[in-house]
Amino acid sequence: MTELVKGKVTKSTIYFCPECGSASLTMRGTAFVEDGQSLAKFSCNVCNWSGGRQDVAAMDVSHEMGSDEEMVRTLITDLKNLLAQKTGVYFAHFLTKWGFLNGTNKSNNTLLLAKYLAVISRKIIEALLLERAEIEKKRINDERKS
Repeated sequence: MTELVKGKVTKSTIYFCPECGSASLTMRGTAFVEDGQSLAKFSCNVCNWSGGRQDVAAMDVSHEMGSDEEMVRTLITDLKNLLAQKTGVYFAHFLTKWGFLNGTNKSNNTLLLAKYLAVISRKIIEALLLERAEIEKKRINDERKS
């Protein structure tokens, strides 16, 4: 869905479910027929709608955040840096107390702490993204009931 272009600007297309308006769609297949029409199939992760590319609303956007994968990596790195700066010492004490770090090998502990903070950051971001998807599902379902 994204394509890196000149100057670190990424052009993306955001697709929206025609049934509920959610952007939480899964796309399967990217084949194109001779006239340029996409054969991709979409399914909505919120309302379970499914259909073809011709059925979904699409909005082209440009941004300087890189690909979807780069955006997630940057998000994780930003959180890891925040945790290291603001709570690194506390995590080190906690991890030492519970035996994840060895109190005598400081150089190895630094590497291990960095690894633990990276894993913690990745899992927090995963949990945030999953929770955000659930919040969107609930919001759309609540709107449908109204």
